[in-house]
Amino acid sequence: MVLLLVFAHRALADGVSFKKDMVEVYSLYNKGSYSEAIEVLSRARGDAQEDQAILFYWKGLCYNRLQSFDKAIVALQAAEKLGSNALDLNYELGQAFYASLQMRPAREEFKKSIDKKYKEAASAYYMGYISVILNEFNAAFKAFRSVQSSSDEAEEVKQAALFQVAELESSIVDLEQNKLVKKQKLKAKVIPAYKKVIAFKGGTLVAQEAQNRLIQLQQWIDSTEIIRFRNGVPISIKRWYVKASQDLKYDTNVVTAANQTLLGVSNTASFVSATDVFGKYEFISDRRWAFGPEVDLNYSLNANRTEPFVFQNDTLSILPAFRTRLEHTLGKTAAAFNFDLEFNLLLRDWQQIHALSFYSKYINFSIGERASIFSVGSTIVSLNAKIYSNEDTTQNAVNPAIMLTQNISFSRNYALSFSFTYDNNIADTDFWNRADYRLTTSLNMPEWIEKVNVTLVFDFTFVDTMNQLSTRGYEKTISPSIGLVRNIGTNFYINANFMYLNNISLDQQNYAYSKSVIGLGIGCRL
Repeated sequence: MVLLLVFAHRALADGVSFKKDMVEVYSLYNKGSYSEAIEVLSRARGDAQEDQAILFYWKGLCYNRLQSFDKAIVALQAAEKLGSNALDLNYELGQAFYASLQMRPAREEFKKSIDKKYKEAASAYYMGYISVILNEFNAAFKAFRSVQSSSDEAEEVKQAALFQVAELESSIVDLEQNKLVKKQKLKAKVIPAYKKVIAFKGGTLVAQEAQNRLIQLQQWIDSTEIIRFRNGVPISIKRWYVKASQDLKYDTNVVTAANQTLLGVSNTASFVSATDVFGKYEFISDRRWAFGPEVDLNYSLNANRTEPFVFQNDTLSILPAFRTRLEHTLGKTAAAFNFDLEFNLLLRDWQQIHALSFYSKYINFSIGERASIFSVGSTIVSLNAKIYSNEDTTQNAVNPAIMLTQNISFSRNYALSFSFTYDNNIADTDFWNRADYRLTTSLNMPEWIEKVNVTLVFDFTFVDTMNQLSTRGYEKTISPSIGLVRNIGTNFYINANFMYLNNISLDQQNYAYSKSVIGLGIGCRL
C-alpha cells in the first residue's frame, strides 16, 4: 500500500513537471527562441505515449523554424507514429520534406493535410507546384484547380493557383511548333486563363504579373498576324533586314575577271578575307506595291601580299539598288511584276600598288515577272540591260540579258531551282564581244543533317568568244559547289562552303585553268 502511494506521488509530480516544462516551451516558441525551447523539450519527461508524441511534435515545429529540416522530419514522423493528433502535423511535415527536396513524400503529407481539412488551399497549392517540378502536369492542373473548391478563405493562395494554371497552359502551348496552331491555342486557353487571374482580384501583385503576361502574349500574336497583299501573298510584319558576315577562304588559283570577262590567271594560291554587309527596307502601298532601297557592301582582301597578280584582286564593291514590285494575279494565282534599278561601284588594286582605286561601275535596269505557271513552283522571267564602264575604256559595254528560272518545291520544304541565262556583252571594242549561255541547278535542303541547311549547286557556262574564236574557241566552265549553314539561336549562323571551277579553253596558257575554293564563315541576321 505504501509502495503504491509512492508511485502515485511520483507520477503526480512528473505530470506537474511535464506541464510546467510545456508552458515554458510555449513561451519560448512564441518568442522565437526555438533553440532554447528544444533544450527544454530534451530534458522534459513525459512517460505517457501521448506526452512523448507532444514532445516530438514540438521538437519538429522548432526544428522546422530553425530550418533543420532533416531533424524536423525525424521528430514529426516520430510524433505521428506515437499517435499525435495535432491538426497541422502533416502540413509541417510536408514543408520539411519540400524544403529537403523530397518532393513525392512532401506531396503525400500535403494530401493528408487536405484530408484533415487543414490549410486545404495552401496544401493543394503545394501539391500542384510539386507536380510541376516532377513534370506531372495533369496532376498539377488537378491540384491547382482544387484550390478553388477548398473551404479556406485564402484569397491570395486561390489567386496564385489560378496564375499557376495559366502558366502551365502557357508552358504547354510554347512547345507547339506550328505558329498558327500555337496562336489559336493561346487565344483559346492561355489568354482566358490569365484574364481569370485578373478578374479574381485586381490590384494585387499576382494580377499585375498576369497583366504583364497578357501584354507579352498579345505582342507575340500581333507580330505573327498574317497581313496579305490583295493577291493573297503574305506581307512580312518586319519591313527591314540586315545581314553581316565574315568569311575566310582558301583559293588555290586566284584569277582576275571583270564584267564576266577573264583577264588573268595567277596560278597562285592565297587565303582571302571576305566581309559583307547587306541591308534593305521595304515600303508597302495599297497592299499592291512593295518598294524600297537596299545596299550591299563587300570587301575582299588577299593574304598573299607579294604576288601582284593575286593582290590586284583586293576589291571593295558598293552596290546600292532600288527595287519595286507589283503584286497581282495572273489567272487565279498570285504573281508579281518587278522593276529594279541597280548601281555598282568597284574599287580595286588593279594598278598593283596596294591601294584601291576606281576600276569599274555599271547601272543595270531589269524587269521581271513571277508567276505560278506550273503547279510544282514559281516561274520567273527577267530582262536586263546593263551599261558598263571600265578604267580601260575598250571594255566599256552594254549587256542585254534574259533569265528564265523554274522553282520546284518538294516535301519538307526541299527546293530545286533551274535557271538559264543568256548574256550578250556588246563592247565598245569588238575584241571584247562575247555571248554567255549559263545553266544553274540548285538544290536546297533545309535542316537536312543535325539542323544544317545544305545547298548543292551545279553551274555550267558556254561562252561564244566571237572575235577570239581562233585563239580561245568556245569556252566551257564547269563549277559544282556545296554550302552548309548552321543557325545558332535566332540571329547568328556559321557556314562552310566548297567550290570547284574548271574553265576549258583552246588558249591553254592564258584562259584554261582550274581552281578550288574552300571557306568558313560566321554571320548575323537582324
